[in-house]
Amino acid sequence: MSASPARWGSTAPVLPQPAALADVVEEVTAAAHRRTLRTLDPGRNLVAALLNLDTAEAAEVLAMVRTTDFDDHLNASIFAMLRVIVTERGQQPTPQAVYALARGLSERLGELQLSVDRVAQYVVEVYSLGNPLTVWADARQVVEDAYRRNLGAIGTRLAQMADAYASIADLEKVTGNAVRDWKDQRARLAALTKRASHF
Repeated sequence: MSASPARWGSTAPVLPQPAALADVVEEVTAAAHRRTLRTLDPGRNLVAALLNLDTAEAAEVLAMVRTTDFDDHLNASIFAMLRVIVTERGQQPTPQAVYALARGLSERLGELQLSVDRVAQYVVEVYSLGNPLTVWADARQVVEDAYRRNLGAIGTRLAQMADAYASIADLEKVTGNAVRDWKDQRARLAALTKRASHF
């Protein structure tokens, strides 16, 4: 006598509701979008390019880009570490050099809300992006983005100060300081644009 076929009962699989499936699809799509943006981020690509340069070439780039030009904390932190490796230690900016420096700074990394593992993970990620290495174009874009953010931030600040009836002297002081910063950024942007146009 053959066994009766299994029947669906309490052991039947519980299928997710359509709304729950839609939430999962939305999150997966959003995660993929974020990953794409990270892959194309000029700050990450600049770090990736620096990790493939020799010491002399990296020093040229480091002389024209500031840590404060980055809007991403992690990009800025790794860039600052590369500056130490190249300009202070005279070493080639390799992933291994970044990892070694991170291990030596393990306690201080906590002050930057970083860890040795996070630095290592980031370096591996950017080193294996696989994008074309366009160091001067990426450096130019990082500085241009910083210049635009600075212009916008000062414009907002001045508008708020004016609305609050700040003194003319204070408004002029903020403007004067901003103009000095803008001149520096604009000069670096022009130089980087010239370099990028030759590659």
